[in-house]
Amino acid sequence: MPAIIGEADLADRIAAAILGARIGHALGLPLLGQGAREEPEALAPPEGGLPPSDGLAVLLVNLDVVEGLNRPPTCDELAAEWSERVRLVSDEYGPALHSLSLGLRPPVTGWFNNWFLDGSAAMERALLWGCIAPGDPTRAAALACEDALVDHIEDGAHGAMFVAALLSAAFVEAEPKHLLDAAEAVLPPGSRVARAVESVRQGRRGKLAWGECARRVAEAYGHPNYSQAPQNAAYIAMGWLYGETPEDRLARTVSLGGSPQITASVLGALLGILEGTAGLPAAWVEAAAGPITPHPDVDLDAEALTTASLAERLTTLARRALEEEGASVRLGESTDLEAFDPIELVQAEMDPAVHERDPREMILRTGPVDLLINYQGPPSIAAGQSKTLYLGAIRQTDGPEAGELTLTSESRLTVGPARPQPACPGAYFLASARGRRLPRRATLELHVRMEDGVEASGSFPLLGESCWWICGPFEGGTPDDLRKPRGPERDLSESTWYPGRDDTRVRFRKISFAESHMDVERHFEGRPGTIYLVSDWQTPVDMKASIGVASSCGMRAWLDGKPILRQEDEESPLSMRNVGFASVTLRQGTRRLMIKVVRYEKPVELAVFLKDSAGRPLADVGAPEWRALGEMI
Repeated sequence: MPAIIGEADLADRIAAAILGARIGHALGLPLLGQGAREEPEALAPPEGGLPPSDGLAVLLVNLDVVEGLNRPPTCDELAAEWSERVRLVSDEYGPALHSLSLGLRPPVTGWFNNWFLDGSAAMERALLWGCIAPGDPTRAAALACEDALVDHIEDGAHGAMFVAALLSAAFVEAEPKHLLDAAEAVLPPGSRVARAVESVRQGRRGKLAWGECARRVAEAYGHPNYSQAPQNAAYIAMGWLYGETPEDRLARTVSLGGSPQITASVLGALLGILEGTAGLPAAWVEAAAGPITPHPDVDLDAEALTTASLAERLTTLARRALEEEGASVRLGESTDLEAFDPIELVQAEMDPAVHERDPREMILRTGPVDLLINYQGPPSIAAGQSKTLYLGAIRQTDGPEAGELTLTSESRLTVGPARPQPACPGAYFLASARGRRLPRRATLELHVRMEDGVEASGSFPLLGESCWWICGPFEGGTPDDLRKPRGPERDLSESTWYPGRDDTRVRFRKISFAESHMDVERHFEGRPGTIYLVSDWQTPVDMKASIGVASSCGMRAWLDGKPILRQEDEESPLSMRNVGFASVTLRQGTRRLMIKVVRYEKPVELAVFLKDSAGRPLADVGAPEWRALGEMI
């Protein structure tokens, strides 16, 4: 006999989930970035309106997509709506939206140029998927994965799937063991999210003290980037399993650090589903029952920004899912779970394809034939270099699977013929591309003709990598070296040999970077020293902009010879919150950026960002070629 959820009970639990998520976010947000506390402290409900939430705002965008389609959305469909309505720049949202602006699609957008690919943002958005697939954790997890792939891969996606499955299962089961079993069952073997949660469960079963369990989790799964999903999934489980009351559970969760606005939001939603509105503290309900605060960087319908309207919309979708033919959980007048066996929560198997998405691959759905490109690495190419591409045509209707594929491009990108791959069923090909003075964004045109005459065409981007000159290492290792001008600061030339570290001679050499993150540590050879980087950016029109440099060590930056940024202390650049930005005016033409990096004792991490006056990544400014360093700008 299937589990039965009563209509009124379903609506109440969904409303309570929203209330719990909102209050959890508000309680955790003030503690963001403050690290772990030795002991939990009581949390007072916030006064006045609740602050806007990135996750809830994007959840509402996703909800609009689901309602418009009346079917499960794909990651491409969600991404298209994000491109139109979301302007967030923090953490994983910024890199993903930048990649979307360059023409890339998921799951490439969740991987490429993304420091936060293992982050937790999609965990907060998973409230939507858990609520509209009640009692069906496998389905909820698959929906959450599509959403997560827009701005994550692997651990980041696994965190969202874990949360969606956990919330979905909570509609028909209350025992933590069964709920966590169901949530872990949707993850692939060896998932770090599952291992982190399991370490908490083992600690609780073994009656490990709270502080010792927290220490072990932090030691095994902690990360300088506090938004990483494995540690945050563990913190949710810890607060839940070790706490006694809803207030105590949330206080414990936020005390662990990580991303407390997300972990408390997820736990608040879980407690809402388990306890219902009547089981939540009255102060929570009162604080979170009001209007949803509009988000300045997400376009939303103001009339829909209430807890009641959101609950009604989610309940409508949940009811529809329960009324589908073959649903394992049914809708009824009253809830009846006595005959439900929790083993059913782990029996449904995930589609293996959910776990097998290649982050280097994009698919363009054109109708009868889907076009595929696998970049075999980053979706980029440097001037003068070659790249091998894997191309495919995937038949979606009856008919022959083989065909011919033609690849063309703009003049600055030379492409070789698409060679069929006999070992692969269907129409799959290898092709090569070679760039010369590439713009930031070039276009590849694909055309396929199947053996029965069915045709399909589409385009994919290929990005031009940023061209830099690099010189060093020179002597260095302390903040004082930032003030000591080395050879390149006196005489900038690619033909000059400068006195380098350890009585060596060094000169500028060419290097290119596919991403904002620039791997320069290898040029220090694991020792203190100084290097210089120079790049010439092509600016199409005059514009106001912000140049940001994230550095884990000493750094100075000059634009057209004028100092714009300086950092002396060692820092972790793994969060966009640690990036120093300088507001500049970029004149049309060529602008030269020079960066001096002084490595101290720790390895160097370095990244460069360019944004417009509204804080959005600039897609049309790049360094497509190496200009002679002696040229006057």
